[in-house]
Amino acid sequence: MHPVKPACLTPRLCYPTAMHLKKGLSIELTIHDLAFEGVAVGRYSDDVLTDYVVFVSGGALAGEKVRASLTKIKKNYAEAQLEEVLSPSPQRITPRCKHFEICGGCTFQSLDYPNQLGWKEKTVADALRKIGGFRLEMGSSGAVTSPEQAGMAQTCDKLPALKIAPILGCAEPWFYRNKMEYSFGDETLEGRTDEPVLGLHPPKKFYQVFELQECFLESPLSVEVARGVQAWVREHKLPVYHSRRDDGVVRNLIIREGKNTGELLVNLITTSNDFPEAEFTSWATSTFPQITSLYRTVVSVQRGHRTVQKEYLLAGKPTLSEKLHVTGEKELTFEILPQAFFQPNTRQAELLYRTVVEFAGGAKQDRVLDLFCGTGTIGMFFAAQGGAVFGIDINKSAIDNARRNATFNGLENIDFLCGDIGQLFNRLTEKPTLMITDPPRSGIDKKNLLKLMELRIPRWIYVSCNPTTLARDLKLICGGAEAEAELAGAEAPTEATGETSAKVDGASLPRYAIKKIQPVDMFPQTYHVETVCLIELDETAQ
Repeated sequence: MHPVKPACLTPRLCYPTAMHLKKGLSIELTIHDLAFEGVAVGRYSDDVLTDYVVFVSGGALAGEKVRASLTKIKKNYAEAQLEEVLSPSPQRITPRCKHFEICGGCTFQSLDYPNQLGWKEKTVADALRKIGGFRLEMGSSGAVTSPEQAGMAQTCDKLPALKIAPILGCAEPWFYRNKMEYSFGDETLEGRTDEPVLGLHPPKKFYQVFELQECFLESPLSVEVARGVQAWVREHKLPVYHSRRDDGVVRNLIIREGKNTGELLVNLITTSNDFPEAEFTSWATSTFPQITSLYRTVVSVQRGHRTVQKEYLLAGKPTLSEKLHVTGEKELTFEILPQAFFQPNTRQAELLYRTVVEFAGGAKQDRVLDLFCGTGTIGMFFAAQGGAVFGIDINKSAIDNARRNATFNGLENIDFLCGDIGQLFNRLTEKPTLMITDPPRSGIDKKNLLKLMELRIPRWIYVSCNPTTLARDLKLICGGAEAEAELAGAEAPTEATGETSAKVDGASLPRYAIKKIQPVDMFPQTYHVETVCLIELDETAQ
């Protein structure tokens, strides 16, 4: 007769759990690393748990011992909010801004700038290694340097070793933003207020606002205008808009600046309720003569109907002008409408676009396909050198703005289409020699990735704002048989209709090879990092 195995010896029942932990409990732990988006990763041990993973928000740095309050508890991990740094890192510095701990707009003001850049390089490298399965050459950030690290990397020997270029930092990591959007509110972290407050939302607290007194990402003039508008709204006793009650007047304030032109656009967003428009116009233009465009945007909300926004130009010219110089003698001027997208860091945008042009082998290209083109900024620099450019984006407002700016700059050799990139295949009459993709943070979905690969365009520049989705997409683009098997199940369009139908044989897919990888720091003091990749068709693998 066999003895009965005690239940405690069953692995599933004996696996340590975190059931004894409770929300709100303060724990002490050591931070081992920073994950993407700047969240600290620590490991907690007690009588039950060993090396239990805890993600700590609030600005903890690697190597620090901290006290944190648990906010979410799961079987394999927990989330916590930083309460106190018990043993600070040597890399820790005093944040410049008094709002750092409650704002959330800056992730890394407590980390000196050279180490911010190092972390961003490592973030790109880790994503390519752990998600993409790429091997990294020695010397690249995050490259494996020991057998133990190599075993943990889970890299694929079939993929080539990559070398990541040193990140391109920002010469001026402060006062770089050309656009800020503020919110009005009457509820702060301390409770309800009698007067409207203009500022920013603390993280995960949409209905609360803290009063902005300083900000080192925008210009001092922008802060001065914001504080002036707050004082004017208080003086005129205008109530704050409440979405839950659908009443009130003032909602938001948007300030945009031309860093290379000195122009200033101010847009006050209100409801359709009574508003002293003439008084506001007179006050704003006399108090801040730097304003070149003054707008009021009226937002009308009716339950069961679409929200309607209408812009009214109160003073000045309808657009904000900004100039960009990327290559050669040609300087392009962009006319920016109040709600139009434009890269928030003007000078780093020039650096980013120069990198794209350099990777392309110069701006003189025969036929350029610019996908997820937004307002068409990148493509226009190629068009300015004489190449034929075709851009596509799903955002109608962005495409309208792109067409307007192409006309303004006298570029007749660039065409734009508003729609999904799947619609472009019936529009291509000649095979492009260069393709540029600049997708949103979600990257390129498998179906469209398949279509793009089948075009077999010899040179492909992928601009990414998210290292994780970049690594995922590059793995499929360059991954060979395994990637082909994964993509083989994607649906492909029929030639006649463009509708999806039959499965595609993955064996017919081309193979691309990564030639260059260049991280660019577009947003100092934050976790965001941009990456430019040059990918070329591998003719030997066809």
